[in-house]
Amino acid sequence: MQSYLKEFQVTTAQSKAEAIELFPGYMPDIVLLDVSMGDGTGYEVSMNIRQREVGNDAVIIFISASTEIKDRLKGYDSGGNDYVCKPFDKDVLVAKVIAAAEQRQLKNELQSQLATSSAKTKSAEENARTAHDSNTKTQAISHFLQQSLFFKNLDMLVEEFYKITNTHHIHCLLRIHTDRTQQIYSNNKETNPLEKELLNRSTELDRVHHFGNNRAIFNSQKVSLLVSNVDDSDFVILLINTLESSVTAIENKIEFIEAILQFKENNYQLKVELATIVDDLSTEIKDEIFDLAVKAGVSEQEEDRFIKTVERYQSQMENLFSAGLLEEERMTEVVNKAMNIEKEEDEIELF
Repeated sequence: MQSYLKEFQVTTAQSKAEAIELFPGYMPDIVLLDVSMGDGTGYEVSMNIRQREVGNDAVIIFISASTEIKDRLKGYDSGGNDYVCKPFDKDVLVAKVIAAAEQRQLKNELQSQLATSSAKTKSAEENARTAHDSNTKTQAISHFLQQSLFFKNLDMLVEEFYKITNTHHIHCLLRIHTDRTQQIYSNNKETNPLEKELLNRSTELDRVHHFGNNRAIFNSQKVSLLVSNVDDSDFVILLINTLESSVTAIENKIEFIEAILQFKENNYQLKVELATIVDDLSTEIKDEIFDLAVKAGVSEQEEDRFIKTVERYQSQMENLFSAGLLEEERMTEVVNKAMNIEKEEDEIELF
């Protein structure tokens, strides 16, 4: 292992007891733990580290021969940040350690910045607590549902969702998985690889899967939520159901707009082709009339009459085109109103 990580200072332990004994003397930034340690498990070492007053924020990466999601859940519940399966590629392991070191450095910098603005943080917490006290959970769901009717994209929806979870002190990580998108949304917090992997594999679990100390993964058809401090499962389930309905509504809205825009493009191409056909037909008929007049000795008056007949029908076709454009403008106005697009700069020219 030391040969893989030459650019780091590495200390090794041969057992659970030795790892726990050595930890306070070295205070490592990153800990690689084999799940099987002879006299115990890496999970136990991880929990010991997380319970300490000093050094409990070390990045913990588990190494295991198991690929089962239940073992990853144990790793996450015991405080793990990442999980590597044996046999592993040394380059992958080194990359994970380097990423963890960079993440650790960034975290230290952010903590330093946060320390200078603790007064603002306390004020924000007090405001959140006041909002929580003044709004019931039922009101929160109702407000969320009402607001979701006006969202134009998933980012706006997720932002409002996290406002509710923040107000009710729900620590969670969200994944939206539909035919159109597969994305994990964090609440401006550090997200570790193990959390992402659990969410990406959450469909292997039940609709509500409780594990560890008040932790759970909530699943629906299009939404998964990893919660680390479950207090009221019924409220979270209701929130997830509301979110899924809103996701469906937004995607339907987007699909509707795309369908209209595609219709616009197809309609435009048809108009161009039809206009070309009409112009070609008009030219060809005029040429035929001229040839016929020369061959059959048709008078100039009769020739003019034939040409005027062609031009009259051509004019009628152009009038129909103009009427069609007017109807399209009316349809654009109706659709924009239906989509609640009020600002002029946001209006969608559909045709």
